[in-house]
Amino acid sequence: GTSGSVLALPVAAVQDRGSQSYVYTGFESKTEALLDPLPVETGVSDGEWVEIVSGLDEQQTVWYMTYNPVS
Repeated sequence: GTSGSVLALPVAAVQDRGSQSYVYTGFESKTEALLDPLPVETGVSDGEWVEIVSGLDEQQTVWYMTYNPVS
C-alpha cells in the first residue's frame, strides 16, 4: 500500500554502491563512524533531496555526514 506522505532525505544521506543505495541508521560517536547500512530504493531526486521509495521506515533515524564547502 502507498502512504500519503513521501519520505525524502538530503542527497548527502544516501550512499550509492553500484546499483544499490544505502542509508546509515547507526552512528558511533567515538570514532564518528556511520554504522548499520540499510538498503533502500530511491525515486526522484532534484539534486538536493531524494525520494525514498522503500526500505526505510519513517520512524528510523538516518545518520549522514554533512560536508561544508571549503572556501
